[in-house]
Amino acid sequence: MSDHFLGVSFAIITAMSWAACALFFQKSSEAMSPFALNFFKNSLALILFMLTFALFSEPLWQMGWGEDAAWLLLSGAIGIGIGDVLFFRSLHLL
Repeated sequence: MSDHFLGVSFAIITAMSWAACALFFQKSSEAMSPFALNFFKNSLALILFMLTFALFSEPLWQMGWGEDAAWLLLSGAIGIGIGDVLFFRSLHLL
């Protein structure tokens, strides 16, 4: 397969995944609070991230963590922690 075909395929799959997740989270927000839903999503993402990282990379404790990584973690905590709670709340209100 050509790289172009794979790129287009992955772009379409990504768009479909985002749409499916938005519908899933909208339905889930009817049964769970935005905080609980965000905790569930982030816990699942952390488990999958760590599994993928363990299979395809070096261990976390052997990597150098600098100031850039600290800013990245802070940015993610704010964006995911606050932004997703507000996003799930808006899905619930819709």
